[in-house]
Amino acid sequence: MTAALSTGLAGGNAYLNVHSTCAPGGEIRGLLATSAVPEPSSDALMIAGALTVGGLARRRTHQG
Repeated sequence: MTAALSTGLAGGNAYLNVHSTCAPGGEIRGLLATSAVPEPSSDALMIAGALTVGGLARRRTHQG
């Protein structure tokens, strides 16, 4: 990774453009962004929500 790419990623200013012989102007374009690592509390909340939904679905199938 170059210093310029590293700086661009850190500042949210990195842009990717893939060129080919079929599309010399670029065929795949996108803005590269880094995301924060989720906190353990948000992971626990997501797991608790998934377990709740699973429990409700299981209860519905056993009731009917």
